[in-house]
Amino acid sequence: MRKKWNYTIILCIILVLSSCQTKIPVIAGEKIQQVQVSPSKGLGGINEKVTRNYKEDKDLLLFQQVMDQAELSNIKMNDSDYDLVIYLSDEDTRLMQAEEQPDGRFAVILIGHENKVYLADRATSIRLQELLN
Repeated sequence: MRKKWNYTIILCIILVLSSCQTKIPVIAGEKIQQVQVSPSKGLGGINEKVTRNYKEDKDLLLFQQVMDQAELSNIKMNDSDYDLVIYLSDEDTRLMQAEEQPDGRFAVILIGHENKVYLADRATSIRLQELLN
C-alpha cells in the first residue's frame, strides 16, 4: 500500500512539473514548413503584407531552433518588430510576433497567448537577425 502512495505522489509531481511549460506551446518539436515575415504594425495584430517568405531548409532550421530553444521569460514586450506566420507540417499555422531586445535577443509571443513571452538565446538571435536583414 505504501508503495502505491509513493507512485501516486511521484505521478502528481510529474504532472505538476509538466504543466509548467517553458517552451513555446504547440510549436516546439513540430516541423516548420514555411515562414512568412512582415514588418509589424504593433502588438496584437498581424500585418498581412508579407515582405519575406522562407521555404529553404537552412532558413527553416534556424526558425525551428528559435522555437525549440526559446524559454519562457518574465520580460514584457513593449512593441513588435516582426509579424510571423509559421506554417507547420500538419498544415496548421501559428501567428507570432517578435521584438529584438536591447541585449540583442529576440522575444517572441504566440498570438492568443500574449501574456507569455519567450526569449531566444543570444547566438540564435544573432543568426536570426542576420537572416531578417
